Amino acid sequence: MIEIIDTECKYVMWFQVNGKAFNLDKPVVFGVVYIPPEYTRYSSDEAVNEIEQEFLRFSNISNYICLLGDFNARTGCDDDFVIINEDEHGDNNLSDFIENPINALEALSIPTKRESMDKGKNRYGNMLLNFCKGNGVFILNGRLGRDQNIGRFTCRNASVVDYCISTPELLKTFKDFEVLDSSKLLSDVHNPLSITFFCDKNLAIAHAENVDYFSKKNTFTKIKRWNSEKIKDFQNNIDVEKIAELEYKLTNTDLTVVNKNIINSLIDDLCNIFVKSGQTTFGTYTVKQTKKRGDFGNKNKPWFDEECKFARQNYRKLKRRFKSKNHSKNHSDMLNAEKAKKEKRKRSSNSTVSYNPIPHIIKNKLATASNMNPATPIGNAIGRANDVIHGKYSHYFNSGVNVPPNTPFNTIKPNPHSKYSLLTRGHLRTFDPHAMKHKPYMV
Repeated sequence: MIEIIDTECKYVMWFQVNGKAFNLDKPVVFGVVYIPPEYTRYSSDEAVNEIEQEFLRFSNISNYICLLGDFNARTGCDDDFVIINEDEHGDNNLSDFIENPINALEALSIPTKRESMDKGKNRYGNMLLNFCKGNGVFILNGRLGRDQNIGRFTCRNASVVDYCISTPELLKTFKDFEVLDSSKLLSDVHNPLSITFFCDKNLAIAHAENVDYFSKKNTFTKIKRWNSEKIKDFQNNIDVEKIAELEYKLTNTDLTVVNKNIINSLIDDLCNIFVKSGQTTFGTYTVKQTKKRGDFGNKNKPWFDEECKFARQNYRKLKRRFKSKNHSKNHSDMLNAEKAKKEKRKRSSNSTVSYNPIPHIIKNKLATASNMNPATPIGNAIGRANDVIHGKYSHYFNSGVNVPPNTPFNTIKPNPHSKYSLLTRGHLRTFDPHAMKHKPYMV
């Protein structure tokens, strides 16, 4: 039901959930985001652009996409959408050409204006707002669920940098959104985001009950879901002796020789203490890795060349420009780019003719072989052994080897350096006389 998607972007981890769980016809794609703070050694001005490129890639496959995580972007209360004045372009039928994303908010009685306790902004915040405007997606903080009209702080009780962002089509599946109280167990400075969806409970329960019918090959054990009612049990099940051992290691570690391996070892010991307590408190269940991680989506068609790719990118760029500044020139440029993209796709797809050179290669090889040594059909499984002219057969396969005429077939020793390409079931195969597994015809 859940599948990890490997991509090249280091700022987001993607995974998809079967759309049937949400009563949707397509999978729901989630992206867990972390963008390093600006003005640090790890910051990058291209982070949002890289995320946007992958967002556009997944948009071709599913329009149900949700981004959530730490963007380190402060957006204040500024709009994350473009107001399209339908009256201004009424004569151009603009309202028929572009669907206004705001309609999705109004249809679900979600406020168009979001609230935020953080009134400040930074450069990453402006980039995130432009991303939302250009792609028609909405920030849910301060808009939905128990955070509606609040926009609670998500970091150090002083700023909002953690967001949940959704496409308009996915909004109908959200049941609640809330910024929880901070927990030292999860993060030192950030508040966790709680997101609840409407889903098909019967499908989810059936999936949970059937995870054990798989074979035990490639299976692994997972801890059951956290239950807040068992916090005391979790604390009591923590191994005090292991804590004492870890404390002893920390106290007696020479800080002058600390390296990465020592730090990783100490962290592993701490994690194992919590994992053991979780297994004892909440129990475990077994699941199987059914699919390998891989690229998401279809590969480009053979005819989709660099010119097609450029035309598509140019159209998307002009489309984003029109959404951010909706005047007539941008509208015209976008339409022209779309027309050019379609014409290029049509020309490329029509000009690409499927050509398989193998039949011609086979024909030439067989013609050459026939001219050099017009052998009759070689013995085959149908029982035409009498058609074999053993002398010519042996001469054909043993060039450079003296074999007496009419030598019995089963006594011929083939030339170890002789390999011929023969036609077997429509495919060009390399025939090795040492291993006569095939009995083809030679014309």
